Amino acid sequence: MAATRWRRRPIRPAADGGAVEAVSARPCGAEVLGVQWHPEWDVAGSVASQRFFALVGTALRGE
Repeated sequence: MAATRWRRRPIRPAADGGAVEAVSARPCGAEVLGVQWHPEWDVAGSVASQRFFALVGTALRGE
């Protein structure tokens, strides 16, 4: 779907340099959230990354 058809919402957090770090939208009635984050960095030492990948795995298995 073209971005121009999305009902856009304000940009969320931005870095000090102005780089956008998160956006949200509601295309076709569904909430979408996009964030700039690299959960694959230091998975062994990051509980948040471990939980993220566990949730993705659960969703992919349809549990």
